[in-house]
Amino acid sequence: MSDITDAIKQAGYELISEGTMKEETLAAVARDIIPRDEVIKMMQGHFGDK
Repeated sequence: MSDITDAIKQAGYELISEGTMKEETLAAVARDIIPRDEVIKMMQGHFGDK
């Protein structure tokens, strides 16, 4: 998880200092933390299968 927080800090630095983010930094921040199907299972368990 620290790799994501490091990427977020880097993205903020790049955005402030350069006005844009590098593609690799953006990809690191945009990646899934939890696989999509896991999120769906958790939500269905919490809210029910509606």
